[in-house]
Amino acid sequence: MRKIWAVLILVVVVGSLIAVAYSVQDGPDYYGGGTDQIVVIRIEGPIIGGSGGSFFEGGMTWSEDIVAQIESAAEDPMVDAVIFRINSPGGTVAAGQEIANAVDRLRGSGKIAVASMGDTGASAAYWIASRCDSIVSGPTTATGSIGVIINTTNFAGLYEKLGIETEVIKSGPLKDMGSPNRPLTGTERDLFQEMVDDMFSQFVDAVAEGRSLSRDEVLSVADGRVFTGRQAYSLGLVDRLGYFGEAVEEATELAGLHDPEVVEMGYPNGLFRQLFGGMSVKLVPPGGWMMIIPSFSQR
Repeated sequence: MRKIWAVLILVVVVGSLIAVAYSVQDGPDYYGGGTDQIVVIRIEGPIIGGSGGSFFEGGMTWSEDIVAQIESAAEDPMVDAVIFRINSPGGTVAAGQEIANAVDRLRGSGKIAVASMGDTGASAAYWIASRCDSIVSGPTTATGSIGVIINTTNFAGLYEKLGIETEVIKSGPLKDMGSPNRPLTGTERDLFQEMVDDMFSQFVDAVAEGRSLSRDEVLSVADGRVFTGRQAYSLGLVDRLGYFGEAVEEATELAGLHDPEVVEMGYPNGLFRQLFGGMSVKLVPPGGWMMIIPSFSQR
């Protein structure tokens, strides 16, 4: 009898964990019942490199997970278009570029890519969106922020007041460049600026190519500022003002579809991921201050 109760308890616990994992994957309404299929891939929160973390590390976009989703959509003959539902202030340069390159490959496979921006689609998130066939933005969406920043912190004065002394053993004069233990030297500042300039140049080139704008046109709005969706539309940074429904219309039209089924494909993070690994899941439910990023942190 005790074994039976143990099995029942285990079933209830596992079932509850699965229910929790599914419940956290909320999103827009999904609809449609045709044979054509539009897949939704979410880009939410800071965009960083690597693969998803623990159940308690939500609210982030991991580049490797998103790339895996994009590749899955590209290989699926049922998928005709992908909507990237974006609500992100940006992230690291490398992670944004990695996802943007995956979007390029998706389009190269013959799939349509549409960006649907929610509250925010800025910096690295805009880099990704710029590689899509079309960008749909809300009139008040915060977008743009085409720029790169490197932050360093100097605690030397604080350490001196606290009586803290540091000693660094290094293989070369630049190995601790950006260390919080001391101020930057002129040479180090110049080297960081060169890095920022190179990353910024790649960002500008990606936007210019993706948006069919000249480099000068992009540079004229690439001072790191954030625009509203309506401002971005007037500048040619987005194609259409609207919300998720308009993004579905855009994807349907561009892909030449009729009554497509709209679903979400993803790799669930957190507890579900740890229990069941990288299982691909398709969910078909019923009918002020802005961070100027991508950023490169040197510690």
